[in-house]
Amino acid sequence: MDTKSVCGILYVSMHEMENWPDSWIDILDADKVGYLHDILQNESAKLSLYSAIATVIPAPKLHCMTVSGTPAAVLLTDKILDIGERNSADSTISLGVTRTVLQMCKGLEQTHDVPPRTARLLLDALLPFVWPHLDHHTDSVRHLTAQALAHIVTYCSRRPTEDAVEAAIGELVAALARMPRSKGFYVGVTCVLRAAGAHALQIRILALSLVVESQKSTEPFTGEELDFVLWFMRYNINSRVPNFRQHVLALVKKLLKRLENSDKVLLRNNGTSDGDDKGHLDYLSFIGKFRSLCYESLVVGANYSRRHVALQVLVWLEDLHVRDYSGSVWTESAVGTLLHHLGDSYETNKALALLLLERTPATFLRNEEVLGQIVRPNGQLPQFGKVSFNSSATRKLIVRLVGSLVS
Repeated sequence: MDTKSVCGILYVSMHEMENWPDSWIDILDADKVGYLHDILQNESAKLSLYSAIATVIPAPKLHCMTVSGTPAAVLLTDKILDIGERNSADSTISLGVTRTVLQMCKGLEQTHDVPPRTARLLLDALLPFVWPHLDHHTDSVRHLTAQALAHIVTYCSRRPTEDAVEAAIGELVAALARMPRSKGFYVGVTCVLRAAGAHALQIRILALSLVVESQKSTEPFTGEELDFVLWFMRYNINSRVPNFRQHVLALVKKLLKRLENSDKVLLRNNGTSDGDDKGHLDYLSFIGKFRSLCYESLVVGANYSRRHVALQVLVWLEDLHVRDYSGSVWTESAVGTLLHHLGDSYETNKALALLLLERTPATFLRNEEVLGQIVRPNGQLPQFGKVSFNSSATRKLIVRLVGSLVS
């Protein structure tokens, strides 16, 4: 805490001691108190006093007390934001304003039963400040703003009813959708997802759709967007809610289609097929990491949703047409994992595993370690659960297996 902040706290505390207990109201309504008028002509002094009020006065009191019919917290926030707007070029004042905004957001989150009108007015004032400052050129301002947004989202996610939660978070997501796809956008999406994801599955879907869906099906993805998709899938691939799983798969399919279409745009814009442009390299890196994530999810004991989503995405990745990508880089471990899932208790997962095994290079089927998993010592094929050996996919696999053994 700097000297100005300490002086502001001392002044507010002494002002209350010398006058009536809630005389801090005089500082917000300085027109009625002549001796404060000169002090409040200086922007730094004014910010110090307003910041001190946000620090010293309990948040519930700020939310409940009014000044000329306006909640004190709202009036204080407006005055602080006005100082920031008038002195946007001054990094010291911008930092002080952001610290005070963070304090107001903390108070909003930590106070139970904030009057609805006060909460609405505070959010209307705070959000227009928060969004652009997520991209501020000063690191400390960006970090403080991200913390402030996290407090706002947490407050919205703790509304008294589920409908109120979804309405509040829905407004935040709508505001995010209007933001440019800058670093601040991804900070905002992450804050919303982390704080609200556990409260409403619909919010998770909205967050993913913000990144995946676009008015132009050929709009290229940024590296940050693809990193967010990987982060999202890592923590949501195992959801047991069928409707949520279907929505996620639908968005992943859209993502891969847009990946194909936009890669052609990158090629045209780059004017070369060498694949050395950064956007294209980001695509190849994403595909490799996504494939690895899916195989990591096919562990023994994984739930149905994790297995199904991983297998389905792997099938789609095999059909993906992106330059310099020719399908999976097969390994003995990957083949062994797919063979294990031929014994899956769900027919849909068996079918997906068979589709992938059909594309396994013959060299892997001739590998002794892999053959040991496929063929018993007496040369017989094992029984993989309830898999139907009358299906065309299974017959193709058997034909390939026999061919590899005799070649």
